[in-house]
Amino acid sequence: MAQKLGFWRQWAGGEWADRNVINANAQELENVEFDLNQLRALVKRQAQELLYLRAMFSGLIEVLHEQQPFHEGKLEQAVQSAWAELNPAPAQPKPTAPAPVRIVTCAACGRQVPATRTNITATGEVCDACT
Repeated sequence: MAQKLGFWRQWAGGEWADRNVINANAQELENVEFDLNQLRALVKRQAQELLYLRAMFSGLIEVLHEQQPFHEGKLEQAVQSAWAELNPAPAQPKPTAPAPVRIVTCAACGRQVPATRTNITATGEVCDACT
């Protein structure tokens, strides 16, 4: 993270404080440039590898065409099957069990009813039929 020079540090350190902050920021910038250059080299290598794989695949198809004619639909189906195997669909979330229903006794009539069908009163939980 780039360093900043505050007023008090500037006042106390003067020119030396300026130099220290400049040098620290220059070092950090140098590190970022190094990382960026490494990423560029990686992207370039990956692009070359993809191009080589594309050439290999095209050559393989040409050889197959020369050896024995084959059905293009079967090739497309095989490619789609391989693609699906390499890129599986995200797993579907497992169905969750419904929350257990809490049963309460109505303070007015004494019946047992689900808590969702009650109201809280000063005398306790009262069923909807009693309110």
